[in-house]
Amino acid sequence: MKNLFYLFLAAFLFMWSCTQKKENAPLTFDTITIQEKVLLVPESKDTIPYAELNLEFVYPKTFRDNKHKLKNLQKVFQKYILGEDYTNAPTPQKAIENYKENYIESYRDEVKQIYLSNIGHTSKDHMYTHIYSYNQEIQSSILFTNDSLVSISNYTYNYTGGAHGMYSTLLKSIDLNTLQPITLQSIFQADYEESLAEIIQSSQCRGEAYISCAVARIY
Repeated sequence: MKNLFYLFLAAFLFMWSCTQKKENAPLTFDTITIQEKVLLVPESKDTIPYAELNLEFVYPKTFRDNKHKLKNLQKVFQKYILGEDYTNAPTPQKAIENYKENYIESYRDEVKQIYLSNIGHTSKDHMYTHIYSYNQEIQSSILFTNDSLVSISNYTYNYTGGAHGMYSTLLKSIDLNTLQPITLQSIFQADYEESLAEIIQSSQCRGEAYISCAVARIY
């Protein structure tokens, strides 16, 4: 059901983009990659515990030969990939640097004192397990782009010592003329939800009786 919905959305976005005013100037991208092990106690000789930080941050490198528009588009990427707190960083490089520094500080603030207080009371075999080791991943990529829009995918994984980590994938399409996110509300007329759900349900169920055909709810 989700895959079919994304196909419908992609088709609508493509048709929408063809109707928009285009400026014949390049939109190019670059990627900042960070792969780092962060020691919990850097002043110690121990190489464990540690946190793994793996970041792939894609960002616009050139945009319509306009530095002001480029800066604003970079801020959009910083917001949706790294988070609200990094929107106004002066450059993508500074945004990712701030993200890294904040992650390291947060990791040590959360775990270091607990680890040090337990050194004399817990066996090393237990101390060097998942309780004290974190993992943060960001993998962003460009799904589609033309003169009118760009679609980005942002996969995140965060492990903070529990039974398992938490992961998510955020998909965003940006109108390159307004630099605003493209939403279903901006594509369809009012009260579109029921009609769109019926179209998706009908297409999904056609010839696939083994799939549950409950009516989808579109938000």
